[in-house]
Amino acid sequence: MPLRRVVPGLSKKISPSNQTPMSALGRKWTFVRESACGQLCWIAGTRWARHPARLRTGAHRVLTKDVEYQGLLAQSWDLLRGDTSSWPDRSFYRTLIELGRGPALDVGCGTGRLILDYLATGLDVDGVDNSPDMLGICRDKAAAKSIDVEGRLFEQEMDKLALTRKYATIFVPSSSFQLLTDISAADQAMACFHQHLAPGGLLVMSIMSKLWPGKRTPPQMQWSEWFKFAEQHRPEDDKTIRRWIRTRYDHTQQLDHEENRYEVLQDDIIVHTEVHARSPGARWYSQSQATTCFERAGFTGVTVMSGFTFEPASSEDTTFCVLGRRSEARQSPQWVECGR
Repeated sequence: MPLRRVVPGLSKKISPSNQTPMSALGRKWTFVRESACGQLCWIAGTRWARHPARLRTGAHRVLTKDVEYQGLLAQSWDLLRGDTSSWPDRSFYRTLIELGRGPALDVGCGTGRLILDYLATGLDVDGVDNSPDMLGICRDKAAAKSIDVEGRLFEQEMDKLALTRKYATIFVPSSSFQLLTDISAADQAMACFHQHLAPGGLLVMSIMSKLWPGKRTPPQMQWSEWFKFAEQHRPEDDKTIRRWIRTRYDHTQQLDHEENRYEVLQDDIIVHTEVHARSPGARWYSQSQATTCFERAGFTGVTVMSGFTFEPASSEDTTFCVLGRRSEARQSPQWVECGR
């Protein structure tokens, strides 16, 4: 996906008077690696405010590759997530794959959190992701575990999916579908999922109808304070990885905007920094809106489950899974062509 590119070579000293928030950056990710000398980069002509953490050392570098999950974000993904073996979605999707009695597709497979576990137990699962960095990590992990992923991992966008197999089950974990903030792209992805299912095949996606923490609804389009989202020790080089985040929410459009700052620390000194900003970052759906998405794409028997259980969702559930089947007879909608 094309990015709003960072403009290199333009920098300015930061003073308290010019620490202004980043304005909207378009629909894609923008990446910055900042030096420690108190400078900032101009991002597509817009000034980025320095994070309150104190920088002391580190080399300046700008990331401009046209992918979303790259650099320190991808490298620290597993580390900052921690132990996911007890996450409830793991057994939930496994049960559905086993009931499907056929091949499955993990959409947004990333570094292999689910697909590698399933392949290790003999399930027939392929994976697709748009990040070469994440897929590279997945392949490295597979090799370390002697898991054969040859011909199973594909670098594609979910709204341009063009694979040769038909699947009994397609699952989209970790609310990855919500990264498609454009409604037409979301509809395109749903049509692609439908076309890649065998007749009677099942699509299941996890959805969040509330992206902010806590019960209090944040104000319209106002940046939150920076807060430390995660911090872990990286044993291979004895350094610490820290992630900061701030967000704002457009309640009218049901879109969130976020900035993530990743820091590498050695002996309590920040030696490397990256900023990953996405504006908008994700779209949230109510249960009825998610159901309509499925039905508009031609899915039948659409149901909404509470969390990662097989119990019907209540109106209070803000994390839920939506399931729908491709009809045994009905063809995919003809108004859209996948793979383009």
